[in-house]
Amino acid sequence: MGEEVAIKEKILGNDEKKLMNDILSQVVILKKLKESQYILQFYGIAQDASAMYMVTEWCEYGNLQEYYQGYGPLDWHVKTQLAVDVARGLTFLHTVAILHHDIRSENILITIHHQAKLANFTLSRGFNDPTKNMMPTIDTVRWMAPEKLRDHRKNPYTAKCEIYR
Repeated sequence: MGEEVAIKEKILGNDEKKLMNDILSQVVILKKLKESQYILQFYGIAQDASAMYMVTEWCEYGNLQEYYQGYGPLDWHVKTQLAVDVARGLTFLHTVAILHHDIRSENILITIHHQAKLANFTLSRGFNDPTKNMMPTIDTVRWMAPEKLRDHRKNPYTAKCEIYR
């Protein structure tokens, strides 16, 4: 259709069934999110014998970290607009009862129009869906809400944990 897209490859391996279930659960969530301009648009999924491919909209400036490194320091107007875009994306997610579970600069993509979009819904779940047992890692601990650091088993993950970030 003449539009640039991004294709994310997931290699099918030993645990092919688990990978397919993870991707399909992402697809279920992504289909609910088509109505928000602040969430990366999902176009479809394809598969061959060795891999599955997720097709999404293309974001020319990459993720927020790359954008800041390449074009920063950003002025306050740009920072404020990006923060508003992220807040609007989160508001939409929470309106449709979905928690992202992994809001960080690597999962916020920037379009050619300098608009922020939420991406990477691998860990996302519905408000009442069971959460994957996630232990803090070096990549995620700096983005965690304090109550999740204290005792992640006793403190459920809520929308407040995402807003803290």
